Amino acid sequence: MSIPNRRVCKDVAREGQGRAAAPPEVNETITLTLSETTWSEKYKSIRVFKENFCAILEALETLSRDGNNATRKHAYQLHAAASKVSFIFSLVLIAKYSALLEPTVNVLQSVSLDAVQASQHIGRILKLIRNHRKNPEKVTDEIFKDATPAIAEKIGLAEDMKSIPRTAKRQQNRSNHPAKSPSEFWRRSITIPYLDSIINYLEIRFSEENGPSFTLTKLHPAQMKNISLEELEEACEEFKNFTLWKKIWEKKPESIKLSVSVVEILKETEDFFLKLRRLLKILVALPCTTCTVKRPFSSLRRIKTWLRSTMSEARLAMMSVHTGNTFSKTSTISSTK
Repeated sequence: MSIPNRRVCKDVAREGQGRAAAPPEVNETITLTLSETTWSEKYKSIRVFKENFCAILEALETLSRDGNNATRKHAYQLHAAASKVSFIFSLVLIAKYSALLEPTVNVLQSVSLDAVQASQHIGRILKLIRNHRKNPEKVTDEIFKDATPAIAEKIGLAEDMKSIPRTAKRQQNRSNHPAKSPSEFWRRSITIPYLDSIINYLEIRFSEENGPSFTLTKLHPAQMKNISLEELEEACEEFKNFTLWKKIWEKKPESIKLSVSVVEILKETEDFFLKLRRLLKILVALPCTTCTVKRPFSSLRRIKTWLRSTMSEARLAMMSVHTGNTFSKTSTISSTK
């Protein structure tokens, strides 16, 4: 999208937010994009997109009329896709459960991370979602009550929310579940599959098998003060010097215990706590999230990944490529003899 079209989109969005008495700070966050490397930005983007959906839809409608050929075509396609009941229902449903997970994701990506407490909170969220899965009718009705006045009535889809999509003989491009009411149709098509996917994901990521890795965080001084020596020994049975390790940190000021990082703690284990040093190294390298790293979709992938898999570090060091120079195979072979 060109810069003038972006300005039109922002201007229309700001006007729509002003009529809806939206807070002024929303104007600057309306252009958030999904991040491939930061989970918290994904949840924040979903929340902001839902809050400004009507203004964004109005901006797309304006661009579909006033933009150039490419912009009009692209804006029209986006507007047509977003003006469907299935899109609105999915948006409100995803935003509902993203609000539950966003604080936990922020904790998992924070500097002072308490992985054990975060895992316990995930367990409470998982229990809540399981209860919702047992009663999907209530969840679907709540989504309808939230989506109809907030979005559907403003964009003229209130009547479509009350009707059942056409049932075809063959399910090919969309869900084709038999239903007697709109609530039953969207419950079978979207609510139940979405809840199942969240439950399945959380059970895999925070399963009981990952429990021992989370208990390594109890070796941090800020965590040791809240647990007993027996609980600390149970967390890591192979390490036998828990008493001495805990006594060392009990004598240090409280401010140091809370601010010290795991890397700094490693310096305290260089000579006398070799097994503990090994455990702390595992804790440092343990990823708490599985966000996509920047290299897979970066242009440096060809240099950093593909070349390094077939060439040694010695050949890559100080090597530069000049596209303006051409070399023949014969001269290259003869120069290396």
